Amino acid sequence: MLRGMYPPAATLPFGPLWILGFYIVVVCIAPATIWLHRRFRWWVPPVMALGAIVVDFVGFGADLHLLRYLNVAFVLLLPHQLGHFYADGTVGRLPRRVFWAMVAVWLGGLVLLTTSRVFQAFGPASSDWFGGIGHYPKSLLGTDVEEVSNAYPPTVCFLLADIWSIGAVMLLRSTLTRWLERPRPWKATIFLNGVIMTLFLWHMTRALHRAARPVAVGRRAPAGQRGGVVAAPPRVHRALGAGACRHRGARRTLRTAPRAFPRNVKPRSTFKSRGPGCRFLSGDSNTRRATA
Repeated sequence: MLRGMYPPAATLPFGPLWILGFYIVVVCIAPATIWLHRRFRWWVPPVMALGAIVVDFVGFGADLHLLRYLNVAFVLLLPHQLGHFYADGTVGRLPRRVFWAMVAVWLGGLVLLTTSRVFQAFGPASSDWFGGIGHYPKSLLGTDVEEVSNAYPPTVCFLLADIWSIGAVMLLRSTLTRWLERPRPWKATIFLNGVIMTLFLWHMTRALHRAARPVAVGRRAPAGQRGGVVAAPPRVHRALGAGACRHRGARRTLRTAPRAFPRNVKPRSTFKSRGPGCRFLSGDSNTRRATA
């Protein structure tokens, strides 16, 4: 946090927002990934997975940290590449045993790689690769207290979590689709989609406040965050601490402020539970083309 390290994605305020910048890149190169999908089909995902494994093996084994950033492409683009198979209906035609295999194999691999048993054969070298812990970190998020991160840059563990999650969602797809055809769940989904970025950013904002306020008033920073926060100039601490206090005061003001609308006024809902959205979630390609 705020320690002037690279990449910017590992620091605040860029940490929570890095995915937006990457998604812009994904959209820009979509014509290329679609061409790969049409030309090579199922050859592309295995090659990307193999590339991620090779990058991790060489990057950790030869201590080439910058080389590991190649996995930004291999790891983060592979789920997007699988999305092309969902868009053309291929994934929807796969038998359920394929999705069970995705969950069992990839989740099992994630559990194995985050324990020491797999790396015992490599002896003391595994401790050097993974900052003394002898295996991939159990956390998929980057923190100040870990020498090795699964997120900055992404590792094979990040990829394993992606794939087994996709398998789990496909297993639940029919159940979730039926549930979203009900009015209340669909309205709740639309509402949460409208504030999802606020919810996503909240925990990082709270972490920033928790780290900055003690330093601003002369106390020690929370354990695990002290090294990152103290590295910033004093004026940064004062500004962050003042901002945190003002934000807390503004929240108290909002809680005591009068309502903008009378309680007996109910907003008109424009959501239709059985509209195109539900059919889109169910994978209806004709609906997607009609709503595009």
